[in-house]
Amino acid sequence: MLLAWFEHDLCFRTLSLLAVSFGLRISELRGLKCCDVDWLGKTLRIERGVVKQIVDDVKSSHSARTMAIADELLEVLKLWRQTTPFAAVEDWMFASPMKLGRQPISYTFIWEFRGNSGRRPTKTHAPLRCPNNAEPLWRRVHKGYAAGAR
Repeated sequence: MLLAWFEHDLCFRTLSLLAVSFGLRISELRGLKCCDVDWLGKTLRIERGVVKQIVDDVKSSHSARTMAIADELLEVLKLWRQTTPFAAVEDWMFASPMKLGRQPISYTFIWEFRGNSGRRPTKTHAPLRCPNNAEPLWRRVHKGYAAGAR
């Protein structure tokens, strides 16, 4: 049921699947880079977190880990990497287009999306999307994003 909400939103579908599958904190999700996925070994390495746009080690020593990725999830990650405009090895997995990929998407964007995800989209409320799926960049997301407030 949860994935049905994200059917046409690959960014948040991927983000949600990673969070639920591995029990990752938002800071750990935001700290993922493309190089953290070992495509041949089918593993995901968690080694950094991003809090208030500051990159640091993960919260605890037990949080730093390498986990096996199921084939189905690996396919979702491959599709996301092929879709995102920020797919270089050192790019953030969920990079912010507002920051031209130099920083991950913000907490605010994730929490606003999470708050709106329980409502079924209507003609007046389009689902939030990562920018590579949106027509004009971020205009449908929030007036503050279009104005550059965040």
